[in-house]
Amino acid sequence: MNSPAKRPLVLLHGWGLDSRVWEALLPHLTPHFSVTRLQLPGYPGRPDGADSVAATVDALLADVPEGALLLGWSLGGQLAQLMAARAPKRIAGLVLVATSPRFLAGNGWNAGQPASLLGGFSAAVGLAPGPVLPRFTTLMNQGDSLAKDINRQLAPLTKPPLAEKAALLRGLDWLRDLDLRPLAPKLPHPILVIHGEADPLMPVEAARWLATQLPHGRLQLMAEAAHTPFLHDPVAFAGHVQAWAEGLPA
Repeated sequence: MNSPAKRPLVLLHGWGLDSRVWEALLPHLTPHFSVTRLQLPGYPGRPDGADSVAATVDALLADVPEGALLLGWSLGGQLAQLMAARAPKRIAGLVLVATSPRFLAGNGWNAGQPASLLGGFSAAVGLAPGPVLPRFTTLMNQGDSLAKDINRQLAPLTKPPLAEKAALLRGLDWLRDLDLRPLAPKLPHPILVIHGEADPLMPVEAARWLATQLPHGRLQLMAEAAHTPFLHDPVAFAGHVQAWAEGLPA
């Protein structure tokens, strides 16, 4: 069995931006982990065809090595929770980054966004996805002390090749509909929750809720970071992941 230093670590991106979002983080992970980057169906280089959450979860799990740690960001963190529930013995642990059990406020959940936010994005994507992504990156990094640098770093990901329109719209529907609050207490895995204290999309209260509801959850907040803490300080972020992984059973 691999030592903790060379565990398989699978990275799953979020809505709108593909697996290139991990480029700045990779040099700080690859010395310690065997890293795989997943691409959501319908994003550049991966054909669409998974038209439901369940089909997407199954398609992604097919590329996850046995005993892997799964790191999911934003929507990817929600999908990671579903993947762990679907194949609990396949996944050794989760790292949930800037994610939430429920994106929208309502139904007893205050740590979310108004439905109008997703409605506006869906309408804009339906017209033309291209202009939406720069707006999205600007929004998600508001409040980050390094927002200008991060937005500049992400700019190439907002230009073609882009995700297919159907995949973008489907992802927004999932953010609208998913409510994973009942799932959190049932996940048996060790789970590290990493969250930027200034996250404007997934409020930090969502991370605190997750960490308390997960049976084996641990919370790591990153000061002055917004929705991309792994770009705000890749060295510190990778260090948090490595330190947590070293404490897991071999």
